[in-house]
Amino acid sequence: MRSLTLAALFTGASAFLISSAFAAGFFHSVKDPATKKECGACHMVYPPALLPARSWEKIVGDLSNHFGEDASLPDPVRANILAYLTQNAGDSGQTNSWFMRGVRDNVVPPRITEMPFWRGIHGGFSPASFKRPGVKKRGNCLGCHS
Repeated sequence: MRSLTLAALFTGASAFLISSAFAAGFFHSVKDPATKKECGACHMVYPPALLPARSWEKIVGDLSNHFGEDASLPDPVRANILAYLTQNAGDSGQTNSWFMRGVRDNVVPPRITEMPFWRGIHGGFSPASFKRPGVKKRGNCLGCHS
């Protein structure tokens, strides 16, 4: 019972911190229409500040193998999305760089869930936490933070 109470408190605090981070401008919601449309067609649209530009370059550079799926886009659309993501990435200077703490310059994190900030906040949760209905996977931020 105590661990359930602690988990509920931590989840609530995390949701508050994430929503506060949006409000305080630590990272911005996605404003680019093409990014919202194309990325949001399959998954939540992740704020670009959660990854460094080099990660977005790798992810968008190989959309034919986007985490096991073919998410190919016409080159002009892909180039527009890549420009938006890299210009607003966590290491671009456009946003607070808190999310980049602990990321070495020679490392290209392949996904947000492998970023040090994400692991620091979510590392204590059991794998079963991310398989609950409504959550289903670690990258579904809105499953818990909505």
